[in-house]
Amino acid sequence: MVNKRHNIFLGLLPLLLVIELLASIVCFPRAIRGNADFHQFYNGAYMLRAGYRHQLYDYDLQVKVGGSQLPSVHPAYEYLLFVPLSFLRYRTAYFAWLLVNCGLIIAAIRLLRSYFTGSGWLLAGIVIAFIPVWVTLYEGQDSLLLLVLLLLAARSDEFGSGLWLGLGAFKFHIVVPIMLLYLLWRKWRVVAGFGVSGGLVAVISIALVGIGGTLHYVHAASGMALTYLHPGAMPNVHGLLLRIAGAKFGSNHIITLLTVAIAAVTFAWASRQKPSLATAILVLPLTTVYLLGHDLALLLIPIVASELWLTWAGSVLILASGPYAGFAVLPLLADLLVNTLVPDATRRPRRHSPSSFVAAQKSR
Repeated sequence: MVNKRHNIFLGLLPLLLVIELLASIVCFPRAIRGNADFHQFYNGAYMLRAGYRHQLYDYDLQVKVGGSQLPSVHPAYEYLLFVPLSFLRYRTAYFAWLLVNCGLIIAAIRLLRSYFTGSGWLLAGIVIAFIPVWVTLYEGQDSLLLLVLLLLAARSDEFGSGLWLGLGAFKFHIVVPIMLLYLLWRKWRVVAGFGVSGGLVAVISIALVGIGGTLHYVHAASGMALTYLHPGAMPNVHGLLLRIAGAKFGSNHIITLLTVAIAAVTFAWASRQKPSLATAILVLPLTTVYLLGHDLALLLIPIVASELWLTWAGSVLILASGPYAGFAVLPLLADLLVNTLVPDATRRPRRHSPSSFVAAQKSR
């Protein structure tokens, strides 16, 4: 039976790769023109180095400087990573970050190799054919960076795991639910490590934008979700409930309370399971109110490390790893991975570059 499933899965890989190739023909030209999430990283990094760090989260200024309608709403420390790319033209910077993401894929494959009993080529095929990985590449997102940080956390001792997790606070909607589980599991060294690195990046971010800018960040992040986020884009229970009710993000208090209740029940159940990074990742669609398709790239950890790809559930998850992947089969996957093998780890822009706006300002 296992060999049969193995052969079926091998048959799925070329299909997924063909889908990604066809989608790339349409999507990558749009991304190169600026219709990708990468634009917000590029724009935010440029504003940091151009003297607008205290106005980093001023949306009107963001539009004037970068021309993108997509707001920059990540913690300020993350934009420091993109400052070198902001010296390049957008198109060149996009391809440079694409190469970085390809390097992160290679790093992820190497880190996953010790958990994988199959061939290295098969592992590479699983990772590359996973749709959320392709979405991350196309959008120029940072989910692969978080994937590598989590894999490093899985290989470290408890305190080191917490340090790596804290560095991933640029996706706090993911790392905070994970850390809440470690808190419930009473993994105090993991929590302590997270407090050290998470506190450090928080101090760096506040130093960059100031107290006023930090408060503006909190308002901007919630405002982005309320204004720009379509419920159908979220592959979690919150997004599903919003879509069923035809409601917008934050507009229905009953759905909000129901989401919190489901998260509480999930935390209560997961807290009784064996402490595992894979379990914490698998329950994310039930424990976080905010999740996007590219965030599902993190599911590679439980899928690969526990050889879930050899099961029917794993094949369905990989095949259906589009907008709602992870939700439909999550209860089944959670039960299958209670004793996981993963070690306890404890848009469109205007046709000008940002510099053109600054040059115009200086000429006045």
